[in-house]
Amino acid sequence: MGQTTFRYTEADLIAANHAFQRTQLRSRKALFFATFMIIWCAGTGAVMAMLDRKTIWPSALGGFVIGLAVLALILLGNRLYAVRYARRNFAQQRNLADEYRIAWDDQGFESVAERGSFRQDWAEFHRWLEDDRLFMLFLSERLYIGIPKRALPPDQLISLRGHLERAGPPKL
Repeated sequence: MGQTTFRYTEADLIAANHAFQRTQLRSRKALFFATFMIIWCAGTGAVMAMLDRKTIWPSALGGFVIGLAVLALILLGNRLYAVRYARRNFAQQRNLADEYRIAWDDQGFESVAERGSFRQDWAEFHRWLEDDRLFMLFLSERLYIGIPKRALPPDQLISLRGHLERAGPPKL
């Protein structure tokens, strides 16, 4: 069994939003959107070249590059918005400033805070993710619990990872 106590910080929410965005970028929808946008821009360049009776390839390549640039701008905008969203959410959601005590054992995970508590069996989690700053336990595709690694001593970090790998849901 392991347990720890912590308070969320604004930086924790920003890290969680960035990690969540990375999971969304790996989705089929994101891949489809990126592929469609690049092909559409390249196709538009080629059609414009055909209408002007010019060589198609330079215009198609230009459209491809424009598609990549637009995609990069969208990704950058989303990343910047995630920071703004996390800061605003942290300021609005007062319970995030509460102290949280989390505990886990072979059966599941428990979170206790001033305003409520819950317990969930490992098998009931949808997925989990670990990056350099936090663990994310997904209750569904979009709903997750973030656990900052800064709150976990090394032995507890190993314990939580071990429980997730043995009894938990699939890792993202």
